[in-house]
Amino acid sequence: MVQCPVMRVGFLIFLLGTILLSSQVFCQEYQQNELGWSEENRIERAVDGFVQSHKHRLGIFRFQPRLSVHGGADSNTVFGNEGGKEKNDFFISVVPGISGGLRFGSRAYLRIAEDYNFLYYFKHKDRRDIFGTTYAEFVTGTPQVLVTFDGNYARRNTQVNQEVDEPIEHKEIVGGAFVDYSLSPKVDIRHTFHLHNTNFVETEATLSTGLHLFDRRTYSVGTAIGYALKRTLRLRSDVTFSRSETLETNQVSQTVQLIGGIEIARDRLSYGFEAGFGRSKQAGADASNHNFLLDGRVDYRLTRKLTVGGFVSRRYDFSFLSDVATIVLTQAQAHFNSAVAKRLNLSGYYTVGRNDFGDSIVSGVVVDHDTFQHAELGLGIQTFKGLSVRPGIRYLKRVTDIPGLSKSDFFWFVSLGFGYSFNL
Repeated sequence: MVQCPVMRVGFLIFLLGTILLSSQVFCQEYQQNELGWSEENRIERAVDGFVQSHKHRLGIFRFQPRLSVHGGADSNTVFGNEGGKEKNDFFISVVPGISGGLRFGSRAYLRIAEDYNFLYYFKHKDRRDIFGTTYAEFVTGTPQVLVTFDGNYARRNTQVNQEVDEPIEHKEIVGGAFVDYSLSPKVDIRHTFHLHNTNFVETEATLSTGLHLFDRRTYSVGTAIGYALKRTLRLRSDVTFSRSETLETNQVSQTVQLIGGIEIARDRLSYGFEAGFGRSKQAGADASNHNFLLDGRVDYRLTRKLTVGGFVSRRYDFSFLSDVATIVLTQAQAHFNSAVAKRLNLSGYYTVGRNDFGDSIVSGVVVDHDTFQHAELGLGIQTFKGLSVRPGIRYLKRVTDIPGLSKSDFFWFVSLGFGYSFNL
């Protein structure tokens, strides 16, 4: 049997990248290792983190209640921004929640968290909502291996992603499994499995726009490998395969993404850059789509009180507005965080991006232009232990050929968060 030279070279490149490079998921862990954390006590660190964040006790159960309040002015409280449908309104969101679970010695824990969001608009009754979110997590392992199973269910009236960025009622079921371990003091590996199921709930607001939203079920599996060249330098690689199916039309799309690069973590500077390629293909189609992919990020502490940074990325995403389109999402962000005083913190960001649908027809049109901008500036105020207030302003703009989704919003907001721990 004669091997194809192109396939042989491609396999060697893939094998070399998988062996030598590590993925983005190790960024936070590597910086923590620079602060003295050991690779040989993974499960102990995880269990200690659960105990520290759940300080209430009732017998063998540990729990932690919390409360957050968010309010402001919304300059576009209806779905879509065309035809003079905009309506200014004030809103307030109150979210009580509780997280609790069981610790199984020093090698495992089970945690379940429940939040309820009470969203109230003063004038626009259709935007008022009460919804809950349930999250479950089971973590176990050994000092060298960490295994995590988690899942989340929510039914909410909010934006879905950068493509469907208007409030819309939908149900989400998310589940995953993660295995982290080390082959040697220099080589770390993570295997992942991820399920994401999204179902849209038809309402008068969505039907009036004429948009056809497709329910999706997406599976993703991936492997990431990291190789530490020295104390502050790490090579990385990440390969991910995803399969997405529309539940109504049974159209299947598949993507493969392979990126690799470097990561550096120092006292004041942390940055990384990955580049690679990806392929998307519709099941049953002969042709496939190939794209250049990248992921870069940087954070730099200019002074003791000021940190600046940003990121740029280009990756695949699956469309909810088309059953055959695979989106190439490109976006970039600049952000900062400044401690202006002992109890005052000023932070903000500015993001620009573009959704590329290729030649696919979305909502009856070929989308030649779909760009978005997000910006926010807020002042964090720590009033006393457990209570913080953050007033700010937010700007949203989208210019798109898709009917009903262009917008330009500018509004202010006030967020309040409260958490308190005590021993029974």
